[in-house]
Amino acid sequence: MNTRKSGKKLESLKFMSSVRLPKILPYEKLITFVKSIDVGNVNDFKDFCYDLDADEVVEGSYRELQPFLLQLADMYVCLDKTSPSQCHFGSELYLLRVALGADGAPFGKDDEATSSLVSFLNEGQQIASETDNFILAGANCSESHLSMQRYARKLVSDVGDIEGKTFYLPVSEASAKFTFELIPSDMKWASTFSGELANSAFYFSPFGNVNNDNKSILNASLGQSEQCLWKPWVYEERLQVATKVEAKRKELGQTRLAESTKRTKLLDYIRSLKSQQETTPLLGPLVDKIFAEPLHNSNNACQQLHELMLVHTNDKSKLAPNCTNPVRDVPGSALASHLTTLKEIGASRLYKKVKKWCSQDRRDLFPIDSQGKRQKSSAPILCLF
Repeated sequence: MNTRKSGKKLESLKFMSSVRLPKILPYEKLITFVKSIDVGNVNDFKDFCYDLDADEVVEGSYRELQPFLLQLADMYVCLDKTSPSQCHFGSELYLLRVALGADGAPFGKDDEATSSLVSFLNEGQQIASETDNFILAGANCSESHLSMQRYARKLVSDVGDIEGKTFYLPVSEASAKFTFELIPSDMKWASTFSGELANSAFYFSPFGNVNNDNKSILNASLGQSEQCLWKPWVYEERLQVATKVEAKRKELGQTRLAESTKRTKLLDYIRSLKSQQETTPLLGPLVDKIFAEPLHNSNNACQQLHELMLVHTNDKSKLAPNCTNPVRDVPGSALASHLTTLKEIGASRLYKKVKKWCSQDRRDLFPIDSQGKRQKSSAPILCLF
C-alpha cells in the first residue's frame, strides 16, 4: 500500500469482492504488441492504382496468394496430423480444394468497401465459417473498381501458376497440392467479373441462357441434355462472342452516331447473338467455378419482404401528405411503429433511409413510367451484410 503525505494509506480500487481493478493498457504498448505479430507479407493496394487520378486512388492491402496458401496449408496439415479432420473426398492426401470469393458492402467514408476471401473446402466449416475464411485483400472501393479488376487478373494469373504443382510445407514436413474449385459470389459480382452485361439485361443470368421471355416457364431445367430448356454458358463460346462484340464496337466507333445510339445498337447486337457476353471474362476459365452465394438470396428475400411491409404500414396509417415525421406527429400509426421497430432491432442504416423517405412526403413509392407500368420501387430496401 502507498501512503499519502497526510499519512493515510491508499487502497487499490476494486470492482468486485476481492478482485483488483485491471490496470489500464497504454496504447503504445498495445500497438507495439500488434505490430510484433507476424501476419506475413501484406502489400499496399495502391499497387493497382498506378495510373489513376488522385481521387480514384484507394486505400487498402492485399496478400500474395501463393505464400499465404502455403502458410494456411501448413497450419491445417499440422492440425490434421494431431487430430485428423481433413476431408479428402477420395483423392490423394493433402490435396487442398480452394474457394476464392469477393464482395462489396456499405462501409466507411466512401460508403463502400470490398474484400476478397480464401478458404479450403476440405477444412473446417468452409465458406460458411467466419473462423475458416481468411482475408486476401481489402480496399475502400466498389467491387467493380478498376483496381479490383486488376487484382482479379493477378489472382487468375497466380491460380494458373499454383495449380498442378506440388509444394513442400516446411513446418508440417508434408507435400500439398491445390485445386481451385469454387468462386462464391452474388449475381452482380459474377456478371461484372464474367465480362457480362448487368444482370438486368435480357439474358440476365451468369449461369445459363435464361432470358426475360422464358424465365417464368414452370418445370423447366438447366443442363447439358437435349431435354433441358436452358443451357449453361460455355467458356469457349463466351470468348467467341466477346471477340465479335469487340469488332462490332470498333465498327460503331467509326460512325458519327450519338454515344447512346452506339450503345443501344451494341446491346441489340449482343442480344441477337443470344448472349449477354460483352467482354472477355476477367476470371478467365475460373468463370465456370462461380457459385451463387445463398446469403444474397436471403438479402433479396428480405428486401422484398420489407418493401411489402413498408407499403402495408404506409397504406394502413392513412397519414396526411404533409406528415413528415410519423413517430412524432402520429405515434400510434403503423408506420410509426415500423420505424420504432427498425430502430430497436439495430437496423440503423435502413431506419435512416425510411426516416428520410418519410421526410420527403413518402413520394415515389411506386413510380409509373410513360406506358403505365410500375417500375422498381424507390422506397428504402433492407440489405443485410
